Amino acid sequence: MKIPSVALTALLATKSAEAFAPQTTFANVRTFTSDGASYDIARPVPTTECGMVSGGFLGDEIKPPNRMLDDDDSPIPDDVQQPLTPSQRKDNLNEIRNLQNVEIEDAKRYSNYEGFVNGRKKLKERKAKDPWFKINEALRKAVVMGDDAEADRLKKLVDQVGGPPGDIKTSKKPYATFDEVMDLGPSPARLEMEIKRERAKKNRLIWQESMKKREESEKKNEEIWGDPYESAEMEKKKERSMRFLYAKLEERRKKEQEKLKKYIDEAKASGYGTVEEEMTPLDRALAAAKKAAAEAKAKREGKPLPSSSSSSDDAIDTTASSASAPKKTDDNRIPGDMDIARGEISADTIVSDSSKISTNGLCVEVSSEYNAAQSDPTMRKHCFTYTVRITNESDTDTIQLASRRFEIQTIGTKQKDIVEGKGVTGKTPVLKPGETFEYTSTAPLS
Repeated sequence: MKIPSVALTALLATKSAEAFAPQTTFANVRTFTSDGASYDIARPVPTTECGMVSGGFLGDEIKPPNRMLDDDDSPIPDDVQQPLTPSQRKDNLNEIRNLQNVEIEDAKRYSNYEGFVNGRKKLKERKAKDPWFKINEALRKAVVMGDDAEADRLKKLVDQVGGPPGDIKTSKKPYATFDEVMDLGPSPARLEMEIKRERAKKNRLIWQESMKKREESEKKNEEIWGDPYESAEMEKKKERSMRFLYAKLEERRKKEQEKLKKYIDEAKASGYGTVEEEMTPLDRALAAAKKAAAEAKAKREGKPLPSSSSSSDDAIDTTASSASAPKKTDDNRIPGDMDIARGEISADTIVSDSSKISTNGLCVEVSSEYNAAQSDPTMRKHCFTYTVRITNESDTDTIQLASRRFEIQTIGTKQKDIVEGKGVTGKTPVLKPGETFEYTSTAPLS
């Protein structure tokens, strides 16, 4: 069979064009609808014979349509008017629902990208005809973002354009949702959530009713039988129990007193307590240790144990000798108060964290408190913060604080530590009549 040269040339040109023509494949593109749902749509993408994706201009990547760029975010003026009649608005709403529920859904179902894009374009044009759709979307954003002022303004505009078109009815929110606009039934997830909410509400009511019945039953039983804890018989039982407990406590206290008296008599009989009352706890401990050492030595050598009176006399002699022995003079220490040395403060002594005294037109106030931040009880370090307030109460004299002197005695020691120096905190303030000087410092005690 012979083929004319013209026909042969046309056939070769057709085959050549088919060989180099880009072939169509499909790529998944994710797009978003106004209700926030996303869909994967297969869109046609041209590819070359070697399989490379090409598109756009000189092989630029083909991007899905940006929904945010399609939205009209221009501000809505206050003088917006409704251009459509109620019947036109109703027909327009039916067209919008048909586009969304039929045409666009079919395009997504059959992966018809071109049909999907055209349907969205028509949907946008239909919504632009009725300003209510734009106002409703802006109202939704204002409510979600919490812009109450803008939401109130948009609610007035909704009434101004005639409210929602057709049979759109809002339920709980001030704006119409996507399902309400498109006349869609609730989704299975929403139905399940509503069922759970109703079930929880029902269970809560049942529980409240049962608690109410229980309280009524308890109240009724109390009216019939009375409160057993408030009866006369129960009051008598309480009184008998309290008398029994008080008797037991008194008996125990007497036994403890007798036992303590017995221990004191035994201690005095063995030599303790006959030493001078001015002996400190340390001196008593040293005397007891010396006595124990003497008894151990006598026992090892087979000699009779020294009597308590001799040991007591030895202790007294030791105390006396130590008192008569020449002591080293220390300018920073003076003899302290014996009651503090023994750790036995008199019951008549008033212990306070503040004091105040006035002498010759000068008033000195001192207050102290424990400083836990700088103290370390495990290391026997206790810090006290004190504040001194000096007031010149004289009417004519001007005074100056030239020096300070503190006497500090720790419980269990016989001596006081002397702290003195020039001024206070490095200052020698001058106080005119009526003026006051105040400073705060810290003293560590162990």
